[in-house]
Amino acid sequence: SKEATTDHIRSSIASSAKADTRFKTMSITCITMGNRMINTFLKSQMAEGARQVRKNADGTWFIGPTASSSKANRHQKQIDDRKLKRLEADRAKLQALLKEAEEADVAKVAAAAPAVSKQPLLNSTVAHSLRFKQLLREAFLIDPSLSETKAPQLFDTIVWAYLAEMLDQGHIKMAPGMDEDGLMDEVVRNTPCKGSLASYIETCSSIDDFYLEAELGKLVVVYSCIDGGNKQGRKFEFQLEAGWDPALRRIVQRTTDMTESGGDGKAHADAVDTTQARLGLLREAVHHVGSCTDSASDVLKGYVEEERKKNKSFVGVGCMLHIMNLILMNAYHMAFGEEKMGTPSALRTSYMVSYLIDKFYDDFAKYCDDNNRVDMKHHVAQGSKNRWWSVTQAFGDILHDPQFYSDFMMDQANRLKTTSTYTPLFKEVAGWLANTKVLADLTFVQTFCSYFWNDAMLFLQDRARWMAEESLEEQYQLSGYRADEMTRFVVQTHRKLRAIQPRNMVEFDSWRSLVDQLGEAEEGGVQMSAVEYKELALKQGDGFMNEAVRVAEHHFLPWLTDRVDTGLADVPEVALPLARSLLSIFDGKPQPLIDPAEEIEIDGESLNLAELIADMTQFATADGLRKQSVFFMQQHDEVDVVSMIRSWAESGEMCQALRLRLEAYIRPMLISSHCAERSVQQGGLMVHRYAGHQRESQIASKMVARANLTLEEVKAAYAEYKESPDIKRTELLRRDESKSWRRAGKAPRRTAGRTQNKFMRRRLLALLVKRAARVSTEVMVAVKERAKAVKAEGHDRDAVAKRRKCEDAAAKDATKTATLASSTRTTFDPAARAEIAANSNGTIPISVLGMINLDAEGKSKGAGDLQAQTGDPKASKEDLAVQIELRLGPTAAKAAGLKRALTGASKGQVSAAVTKEALINILADIPGCVEMGTGVRQGKRLIKRLRPNDRQSLYRNSSPLPIDLAPPPPPTTTTPAPTPAPTPTQVPIAPVPGPTPSPTHHDTPLATAMDRCMRV
Repeated sequence: SKEATTDHIRSSIASSAKADTRFKTMSITCITMGNRMINTFLKSQMAEGARQVRKNADGTWFIGPTASSSKANRHQKQIDDRKLKRLEADRAKLQALLKEAEEADVAKVAAAAPAVSKQPLLNSTVAHSLRFKQLLREAFLIDPSLSETKAPQLFDTIVWAYLAEMLDQGHIKMAPGMDEDGLMDEVVRNTPCKGSLASYIETCSSIDDFYLEAELGKLVVVYSCIDGGNKQGRKFEFQLEAGWDPALRRIVQRTTDMTESGGDGKAHADAVDTTQARLGLLREAVHHVGSCTDSASDVLKGYVEEERKKNKSFVGVGCMLHIMNLILMNAYHMAFGEEKMGTPSALRTSYMVSYLIDKFYDDFAKYCDDNNRVDMKHHVAQGSKNRWWSVTQAFGDILHDPQFYSDFMMDQANRLKTTSTYTPLFKEVAGWLANTKVLADLTFVQTFCSYFWNDAMLFLQDRARWMAEESLEEQYQLSGYRADEMTRFVVQTHRKLRAIQPRNMVEFDSWRSLVDQLGEAEEGGVQMSAVEYKELALKQGDGFMNEAVRVAEHHFLPWLTDRVDTGLADVPEVALPLARSLLSIFDGKPQPLIDPAEEIEIDGESLNLAELIADMTQFATADGLRKQSVFFMQQHDEVDVVSMIRSWAESGEMCQALRLRLEAYIRPMLISSHCAERSVQQGGLMVHRYAGHQRESQIASKMVARANLTLEEVKAAYAEYKESPDIKRTELLRRDESKSWRRAGKAPRRTAGRTQNKFMRRRLLALLVKRAARVSTEVMVAVKERAKAVKAEGHDRDAVAKRRKCEDAAAKDATKTATLASSTRTTFDPAARAEIAANSNGTIPISVLGMINLDAEGKSKGAGDLQAQTGDPKASKEDLAVQIELRLGPTAAKAAGLKRALTGASKGQVSAAVTKEALINILADIPGCVEMGTGVRQGKRLIKRLRPNDRQSLYRNSSPLPIDLAPPPPPTTTTPAPTPAPTPTQVPIAPVPGPTPSPTHHDTPLATAMDRCMRV
């Protein structure tokens, strides 16, 4: 019937509505359903009961059994159109009730709702937006030490702290139906887990590569810069790409990858090629034309040779900063020797002064205060042969007042215990600082640096002059791009270096005055007079300069041969005459005439133009220019650059095409790998000590994003801060003079990385949101397509790392197989094993032998106290003193020279004035005391260890300790009668007698307690 059908529908809808909170406050009995809802219900009924449901032509519905039933018509039910129209009206009522329910009292709804478990809510999956993923990834770039494991809990805490505070202050309000517990659940639910964070980082990495490829694709040519670094046992190679953007009119320098590559030239070339393939830099539009590396042979030679197999005009530049350090340190080692522990030298002195002051800085600061020398209250730089600027800085610190440092070392040597490890070090360094020869060597090196080396280093680390001439924004003025001036620089630097004469120049007066104070000395076992020793010191200065010139000439030569034409981008006064001279050499014609009297001025220095051009082209030849040069050899793009140079030389006017080519090829040519050194430092922050299992791709993606995005935005925010009114508001809070004693009277150095204020943070947050907003839906589609294509080609980071590891494993297996198949390999057979086993009895400890090795040596107590060959412990002064007293008695031992302290904290101990060797001599004078060792102790002096007979055991029936450990007695021939075993029924119970007093037994509480325990 209709009534039954309607009631059935209502009850079904009511039962399903109980699970929906929107129906909690409405009456179900007044609801009927519309066409769509009734259609859904009827279809569900058919599925459950295998009934037939269809809509008739007149608009009525048929519900009944399948057509095969003979009584189908008896179960037919019809719903006419009028009923359906009423259902439509009821649906409107339903919508009104739903709206009314949403506006109802939240407390009534919560009270009517059944209790729901919160656990499924916390573990439910949340689909985060792309902006959320990018903003969250930034946390790992700001703090490289943050790990994906610890980040979720950190995010929960920080987000809840901010939300709770803003709720308390009324900045935000709780949503309807939400309380603090619910808000806390939402915070935890929206915080991604460790695996999701790794996925977000990978997604953001694909986005970064998409924009990085677009940015590098605008460049004409690129130069690579690579450097290696070890961190937590993992060796990484850091890669950068630099090129000239003709539209932006500036250099674009980007960090591109961080890979665990091999150490030969082919491995470096493969790593760079795979990175450039991933970023689309191997296409015809962009050319890889050169590199800049340190002076290691695997990169400066091996890597360049691999690249020249693909591009003959490939330019391999050696880092000029490394070269300048080689000039300084090679000359130092040649003249003054290598740095060695315990050997007095200028470099070792600078290391030890810094080390001891850092170790005892509180004592040093107090010493400065006590002596009214606040100007000396600072740490001393540590000289190191591998760190730029450290030598000149450390030597300058010591020469500021070497006598004061020597006095402090002497004061520390007198204040510390004589047994302290550092006491002899303070004594040693105090003597070095008072040595005239050491001070002379320090003065010579410091004078060389202040006169020549420092200025050259500052020039190489400065920015190119064209950056200031073209008013480039400060954040885009990068250092290390002065290739246009390098041909002229090496000529001028070589001239200045050759002109240094330490014996005659006034700049070296202080050094010569110290040399004049030298007296007689012994050098290498040869006694030298004062005159001979002074002449030797002067010869050291001459040798230093000769080696410095030799190293400079060797490493400067490529700028005068393979890269001599980089000078075509120099200042116009030099570039045009150089072009005419090189063109004449290239054509085999005589050099063009230059007025011998013509002078030009560059950076305040007057230069004779004719001599300058002659020196710059002295090694250039026609064959050399055709074989290896930047512009005169056949180019990879087949452009006739020589014709453009010829037209410029003849007319004096440079065409636009040549100007653009000089800019594209010379301006982004790196002359130092300092940028890669900084990447090594930044990349090391990403390699966590507690997360060595991190994938290479995860570490690389974060490092690249931090270098290219986060740090670049820091520079942009700092540039805005310097132009903002906020910088003037804090003008009174800023220090005008540096607190550093090295920059006394100068303004403090302010950089973007060290500037921390709310303006900077606000701008950084705005830049981050702007960066995230640029990724639209269309961009994300392109990102996914690009990532898919890169993965299909096998150029993604994970695929490259896996392929490299497989190749390394295969190479190791091949090497192992070849080694096993080698005919020269010696087989380890059972006979050889037996021979080793026969000689593997080990060394019997000397304590078991009851002896003391007087010649055993060790550094400290513990494992380091054992002698390497014998494993014997080192005898202490107290051990030797006891052995003397046991043999001679206290009175005779004192008469023989054994003295003990009578007062103070060391009362009863061997006096500090008595040396260990003196105690050994006393033992040697006792007849028959010292024996000579054999075997592994061949030549060692041994004595028997006597033990005092005054230590009794607290346990009963304990015999006193033997005076000496003797070999066990030989076995007896008589066999004692066996003791009959007790039968099972006989349990021998011996009476427990009381304690028998002994001569050494004292009636003390401890002894009484022990006796009682024994009786129990």
